[in-house]
Amino acid sequence: MSTFRYYRKISRPLMTLFGLLAAYAAALVSNGPTWCTPPKLAVAAVAALSIMSASIYHYGRRHDVYAKKWWDLVLVRNPPTLIAIGRAGFLASILIAAIYLPAVCVAIAVGNALVIFFYADYLDKYWPYKNLAIAAICVTPLLLGWLAGHRYNPIMPPAIGATFFIYLAREVLKDINDLEANRGKRFTTVMSLGMPACYLIASTLIILALFFVGLVIDRLPPSPWIMAVFFLGGGFLVVYAAQLLTLEKAVARRYKQIDVAVILMILGLFLVRWQMY
Repeated sequence: MSTFRYYRKISRPLMTLFGLLAAYAAALVSNGPTWCTPPKLAVAAVAALSIMSASIYHYGRRHDVYAKKWWDLVLVRNPPTLIAIGRAGFLASILIAAIYLPAVCVAIAVGNALVIFFYADYLDKYWPYKNLAIAAICVTPLLLGWLAGHRYNPIMPPAIGATFFIYLAREVLKDINDLEANRGKRFTTVMSLGMPACYLIASTLIILALFFVGLVIDRLPPSPWIMAVFFLGGGFLVVYAAQLLTLEKAVARRYKQIDVAVILMILGLFLVRWQMY
């Protein structure tokens, strides 16, 4: 593996970018008309640092699991260095939050670090804690953006709810794909409940996410373009949930496609901000 590809894998730049944009978009619709203010820029930086630090730290801490993923092999170089970089990144995110953001955002930044620190030793070994912890981490960019503002916009709570259930479904499907690497290391959903049950659970979680997407659509400003974006994201989830019910393993391998719905929701938030002012 080339050096560039190695660092791209362990830092997950796309997920970091999605977190940054999600936090910034949530702050834009929750905290007045100005595009660039210190709190809005700070909340984007905190979200990005939290996500990137979580990835780097976990690659260092659970390098043994990633070494077993022959289909997506990452042989971690110098795990202690990655652990130290991850910790430094979390510390930077907490300091930025403490300087520019409300106390509740500082608490979320600290909580993100603590969850990841405990994740490798305790939380990732058993599926209820493992999946819930990662879904909670994935939703914190939107939560940070909302809590950093005035919390007036009614679309944010259901948008946060939809994102949580989308990522919870994603984690269940990821357990199916990582079954071989997790054997002997973790006790995951598929090991506990079996593959058919996991498909049904993931489909049910996506349907719950669709309920919250419906609440978002009900609270949107009257713009056909904005509604079209959210309907498109919801339609994508409907199709994917229906495909899961076929129980075909190839469908589970496409779990990353769920991110498309989240990307569309982030785009929708930017369009809401554009429509508001």
